[in-house]
Amino acid sequence: MDRPVNDIGPTTYEPLGPPKDMSLLDDVAPSQLAGYVQKCFADSKVLRARIDMMIIEAERAVNGEYDPAKLAAIAQLKGSQLFVKLTGSICRGARAILMDVLFQAGKRMYDIQALPVPQMDHETKRMLIDAALIRLKIGGLPKEHEDFIRNALEDHILPIMQRVAEAHVKETTAADIEEITNIIEDQLQEGGFYTALEEFLDYFTKFPAAFIKGPIFVKDRALNWVDDELGDRQLKGNEKTMPIYKAVHPKDIFPAPDSIGIDDSWLIHRESLPPGELYDLIGTPGFDEEAIRAALREYQHGFHEQAPADMVINTLEYRYNPEMTQSKKLDILEYWGAIQGQMLLDEGMSPKDIDDPEKSYDICVYVCGNHVLKAMLNPDPLGRKPFAKGSYNEIPGRFWGEGIPKIIDDIQTACNAVMRAVINNAGIASGPQVERNIDRRAADAGNSMLPWQIWDITDAQMSGAPAIRFYQPEIVVTPLIQIFEHFKAMAHEFTGVPSFNFGNATPQDTTSTASGFSMLISQTAKGMKLIVANIDNRITEPILNRHYYFGIWFKYFKAIRDSKIIAKGSSSLIAKEQQAVRRNEFMQTIQLPLFAGLIPREGLINLVKEMAQSLEIDVEKLFPPETQTSTGNIASAGSTRGALPLSSAAQGGNLPGAMSINPAGDQSSGQDFALHNQPPQLQQRYQTQGGLQV
Repeated sequence: MDRPVNDIGPTTYEPLGPPKDMSLLDDVAPSQLAGYVQKCFADSKVLRARIDMMIIEAERAVNGEYDPAKLAAIAQLKGSQLFVKLTGSICRGARAILMDVLFQAGKRMYDIQALPVPQMDHETKRMLIDAALIRLKIGGLPKEHEDFIRNALEDHILPIMQRVAEAHVKETTAADIEEITNIIEDQLQEGGFYTALEEFLDYFTKFPAAFIKGPIFVKDRALNWVDDELGDRQLKGNEKTMPIYKAVHPKDIFPAPDSIGIDDSWLIHRESLPPGELYDLIGTPGFDEEAIRAALREYQHGFHEQAPADMVINTLEYRYNPEMTQSKKLDILEYWGAIQGQMLLDEGMSPKDIDDPEKSYDICVYVCGNHVLKAMLNPDPLGRKPFAKGSYNEIPGRFWGEGIPKIIDDIQTACNAVMRAVINNAGIASGPQVERNIDRRAADAGNSMLPWQIWDITDAQMSGAPAIRFYQPEIVVTPLIQIFEHFKAMAHEFTGVPSFNFGNATPQDTTSTASGFSMLISQTAKGMKLIVANIDNRITEPILNRHYYFGIWFKYFKAIRDSKIIAKGSSSLIAKEQQAVRRNEFMQTIQLPLFAGLIPREGLINLVKEMAQSLEIDVEKLFPPETQTSTGNIASAGSTRGALPLSSAAQGGNLPGAMSINPAGDQSSGQDFALHNQPPQLQQRYQTQGGLQV
């Protein structure tokens, strides 16, 4: 029998089918349930009109387009209609920073964390000692020595047994975590999690909120290498159930009017499916084949659940408008929420299925028009919805937050006004304003201005005033650009996206040395750390923990007791780099002869271990246990073997002082200041003798 080689999960764990009670709502009249979902959808559309306007304004700001009313007002002035795409530039910069932090080459953005190995309790200790004593008694241990042996076992043998047991459990757990992590990573890659996360970051920076949907378990066909009866490998396609992920556009999410989070009330996701994909849902657990076929027959030319802002948003994003293109896709309303048991009983459910009329049951309903395609209980035991939401600027107590376009809306407006004035002023001041006395103008005089032109005039009115006057308008482009730069700096400050990410840093705002630049990064990265922590807490951990628990429930892999998935320090990656720099500086400082002998060798070894751990170096391999437990120990070993070499600067007795920065951001002292701000003779002496002799 052919067996897939690359199938997900260990072969000893077969995925479970859906829970038996998932078809709890099969007896509910489709029209009643569909009507309730349609009513919820209509209520949400009315109350999210302001959010739709924020989405439209954000898309216009990123695209560099004016609102039609504002564009008409600008056109009346007959000046420039320039739109500075500052918002789009900052959104791209923020997305680049987030992708650089989240997508680390060769590193995962998550890890499975198991609780530390618990200490051995008193009962277990007593049982181990009693078992050892029984074996000794069988071997002929005298009774008068029993107390002595018991104390010896408890003081010397038991700690060794405990360390051995804990080391074994730790090693076994680490191996299990590595195996499970590889399975999860394969599923995330195959299910499109990282692709969805990239698309999510685009929505995250622009719109009031961004969403990722998943894991959703669907049937899909995939290519796998299989071994035939002769042992030869062949590439075949097979159908399997797999978890997938999607980034959802915020225009397709309709929360309850009183929602402040994903799981506190009902939520509707509007999704458009081609007829072929809807047909493929036949046979998927929870879907009604008869309802799917009825919807395909009734809506042969498509079915669309439209919201008021859809046409404007689709036009701005260069998407199709279903009414204009005769799309045959079918819109599905996917309802996730709780319905009280009494309501279900009123709609025809059997009392034996509803044990408590006052209890609310978390359900999932798929509605297409008047057809209920799917109605089942939420498969998550905790009633959580398969959605995760995040906003660039979270506002407590609100479902929707703010994106970058909303944060700098006023600044973008000011920058546009200033730059239009720059263009208008540059155009007006590009040439002179001419005043002509038409009474003194010759009959055949032209209207054009040419170099070396001769002007024929008359003196009809005997006027002494010039026939032609020239006025040169004043150009004020420079102060206007300074105003623009001020507003631009405010935009970077308000959004937390540092300007040096765009390659336009200057010595005044970054200093001209690596250490000064490192200090600037540490300060300016604080805003982005908050954003990354927001993604960790609201997106990465909730989604991947659902994936992990579903994998355990469906037995894709075995469970590790008291374990969960955590974001792998993505919010502290920038801080880690700064910490490593500070540790290196501290290491150099304590090697000065001034501090010789103050820090014991064991302390230096512990410092090296801490630095190795921060670099993800295996400390046990760097310092093998036998090296530390051997005769003489590592601290009392020979001076050559145990010595920690000093840096060349410490051996020479001179370590360059750390650089200091004055309030203007320039160097004021330290090695760089001394080297670059002294005469050439002193610079040479500094380099050859290790220090300035002033």
